[in-house]
Amino acid sequence: MKEPFALYRWCHKNGTKCATWPRCACDWYDNPTVTINGSRKRIWFHCEHTATNKDLAYKLALANRQKYVRIAGQLEAPDKEPAPRLSQYIDQVAPPAEDAGRTKTRKNLLDFLTFVKDRPLDEVTGSQINAWRETMLRRPSKTTGGTWSKNTVQRVYNSVKGLFSHADGDDDLAGTRYTVNPCAKLEDWSETPTVRRAWPRESDWIIEALDDYFRLPLKIIRFTGCRRTEALTRTKHDLSEVGYAIPGFSPKMGWIAIPRQKKRTAQPADRLPIPVALVKELRAQLKHPFQQHLFGDPPPDPGTWSSQLTRAMKKLGATHNVDTSGLCAHAIRHGVITGVQDDGAPAMIAQKIGGWSGSSAPQMVQRYSRVNDKSLLVASASIAQSYRPKRRKGADR
Repeated sequence: MKEPFALYRWCHKNGTKCATWPRCACDWYDNPTVTINGSRKRIWFHCEHTATNKDLAYKLALANRQKYVRIAGQLEAPDKEPAPRLSQYIDQVAPPAEDAGRTKTRKNLLDFLTFVKDRPLDEVTGSQINAWRETMLRRPSKTTGGTWSKNTVQRVYNSVKGLFSHADGDDDLAGTRYTVNPCAKLEDWSETPTVRRAWPRESDWIIEALDDYFRLPLKIIRFTGCRRTEALTRTKHDLSEVGYAIPGFSPKMGWIAIPRQKKRTAQPADRLPIPVALVKELRAQLKHPFQQHLFGDPPPDPGTWSSQLTRAMKKLGATHNVDTSGLCAHAIRHGVITGVQDDGAPAMIAQKIGGWSGSSAPQMVQRYSRVNDKSLLVASASIAQSYRPKRRKGADR
């Protein structure tokens, strides 16, 4: 075998074999000779285990040299690069930002990091994640005075689950040791979800009973079916009173431009009709000529706005003795999609109002609507009417 891949089976420091090897005291084992800058030099390997076990030190040094030869001869694959540490990957995926959603995700990930300590990404186990979730179930809740619910724990856990899902699809980690998602086999802890409540038209009076801070965004959603964030981020340039009216059927209509935030491709904003009276109410929210957003610069944070709306709805429900649970901005969206189909509008109109496109649009319409199929009711009534069971002969009346 050539010199660069030579294996030395003895302590061979300074070109001299130790007479007392393997129980010599020099604690050195040499690596193969290598060429550095044109000159041949010998690199020495010091084994930290030699102070207690000379035989083990020799075996370790020999195993390392043999592995080097196998890799050099392409008989063994080289070691993969180590996975990044958890703290480094959190900074990469969820860096500190002003955006409220990313800040909340980062807060959840840092809480998880505090529990499991900083370690390589592939050394985080499912049992550690499960133990972290168990501790969250015992945390006190500021809202209820008890402990966190399973749904709250699940939302926090989803941040960690998303981190490892991102790592699974990360091309930069393809050459590292990280290949297994520890969250893949853990069950979700969320409680059985209830059917999303649709905001009925007979409850529209609740919208008018709220303050303008809640009433006007909800009215935008009620007339257009847009999302909460799409309504809260509208500017004065998105409004126009130039519209149309159907005599005897509708008031004078203007329009509002709503860019769809979840469309995969960049498309122009949808212009959806709204009453001119609402356009004037929205423009009245502009306090000075330099204000851009209708509800203030910067616009309200969607999460904070929804929490405040929930408290206002509970207070309103207690005052008027009505059930307001489940009534929110998203419930109005469900109600709009249901209402347009009850009125006989085709599914294409429901897709336009909902802002969906692509092959998944029909499924989204079905998911959001709570329509009672009239043809199914007619067929059921016909079956019930034609049901005439015959009495068996000799049977008692």
